[in-house]
Amino acid sequence: MIGIIGSPRERQVRYMVHLLRGLRAEVTVIDSESFPEGQEISFDLDRIVVDGGPPRRFRSLYVRNLFSSPIAVSDHVTRKLDEDWHGASVMLREKMALLRGFINIVERAGGRVANPNETVFTCDKPFQLQWLKANGVPVPDTLVSNSPAAVVEFCRRHARVIYKPVSGGATTREVEPEDLMPERLARLKSAPVIFQEYVPGDNVRVYVVGGQIAAAGLIRTGDDLDFRRAEGEVELIRLPDKVAEMCVTSARLCGLAFTGIDVKRDGDRWVLLECNQSPLFVGFDRKSGARVGPSLARYLAG
Repeated sequence: MIGIIGSPRERQVRYMVHLLRGLRAEVTVIDSESFPEGQEISFDLDRIVVDGGPPRRFRSLYVRNLFSSPIAVSDHVTRKLDEDWHGASVMLREKMALLRGFINIVERAGGRVANPNETVFTCDKPFQLQWLKANGVPVPDTLVSNSPAAVVEFCRRHARVIYKPVSGGATTREVEPEDLMPERLARLKSAPVIFQEYVPGDNVRVYVVGGQIAAAGLIRTGDDLDFRRAEGEVELIRLPDKVAEMCVTSARLCGLAFTGIDVKRDGDRWVLLECNQSPLFVGFDRKSGARVGPSLARYLAG
């Protein structure tokens, strides 16, 4: 049995179910968005029962989304948070304890997991960038801070600077003069932000599955800094051997069996921006003709 943890309403999950069934694999979707109130799960530390079905042992898992954040849950849970924050936070905590325990047991039993629990920590952006840099991977000069003075000093050292949230959830933007005004900088006190030197060049997305390059594509974005806002055409490219090795090594360093890596190409210079723990791939496959989804399905099917 192959398990998918995520929302059955989400496009990546639906496509992966289709691909796995095409490989004649048995698939069960654990609906982490609506669970615990939207789905019945019984877990006896060896087998799991979903919605009254037969007890199952899982040989692989695709962890698309655990919905562990209060801002990434179903409308029902959101209403519950508004009505009873303490009760809803306990519900989320207990859900995560069950799901993470289940993922760990499948992994320790020799199952393939894309991706294990440990990658939650290796994919924290500040740690990931430092860890990759320490292992010789080229990354942008980066500052993570809520100090206005530190941000101003960092911006003085670079002709152009971009910023983005530490944990994701918003797109990348370039620092403009008005961003450095005192009233704007004062907002940093409420939360730290990632600031990075602007790296010119082409946006390249590289997918690694099971320690091998599944696809690499040049993403046309026009003048937009964040391809998620303005993704246009995707052109499949062949990576230079040293860049392919850099991407495979980065995935291994972060413990990622499946990742989408964002890279900038500026002539002969290649700079790694981020290894994503649960990347989107359906749109990339559709636009480029790549087969990232089938590569992941084959990996899960073993």
